[in-house]
Amino acid sequence: MRAIFKKDLSSFFHSMSGYLYLGIFFLLSAYYFVISNLMAGSNSVAEYFQNMTTTLMFLIPILTMRSFADEKKQRTDQLLFTLPLRTSAITIAKILASYVVFLIGIASTLVFAGVIAYLGHVDLYTTIGCYIGILAAGTTFITLGVFLSSLTDNQTVAAILTYAVLFALYLVTYVADFIHNDFLTRIIDSIAIFSRYTSFTYAVFDPSAIVYYLTLTIALYECTILVLTKDRVD
Repeated sequence: MRAIFKKDLSSFFHSMSGYLYLGIFFLLSAYYFVISNLMAGSNSVAEYFQNMTTTLMFLIPILTMRSFADEKKQRTDQLLFTLPLRTSAITIAKILASYVVFLIGIASTLVFAGVIAYLGHVDLYTTIGCYIGILAAGTTFITLGVFLSSLTDNQTVAAILTYAVLFALYLVTYVADFIHNDFLTRIIDSIAIFSRYTSFTYAVFDPSAIVYYLTLTIALYECTILVLTKDRVD
């Protein structure tokens, strides 16, 4: 498992995907920080993180598109399956490799919190809530991307699928405002993964949101294992 994790992590920096992801993340982070905090004179990172959470919808596919799609294209997936490792261990290694790159990006935003603290007073509870929320949501986004990557042998298709699903889930949040049917509203609320993040930006530590992201992550992880197990048997 460790070998797969190291191989996947290093592959991000032996290709353009890791640099592309972090480069775009850093640029957008700086832009949103200037607009949401410095120019607005705000000490709250709530709006900044709201923007960054939405931005992840575009960036996460860059991280996850290669996970299994590239293995299938290069026909190295069968080599993976011959290793004395469980499918679950392989899946976890792939998810963790993407998550580490994601964490590097998130860690860089601590500089902005430091700047706010230096210039004035940082809203500590809101800041902590935003970080907890984005780490939880990011886990779900990445696991979704890895799952969709396991369905195809084309990186571009995997990226487009991940973006399309995340974008659809993003739109669901706004569609709910125009639906007045209780049954449909409950269904929409159950899949509105972006709206679950909102409570964290108000320094409200909602355990149900954490449980929601954790449950969805586990479900997507299990779906990935089912797909890979089928491929392994075939």
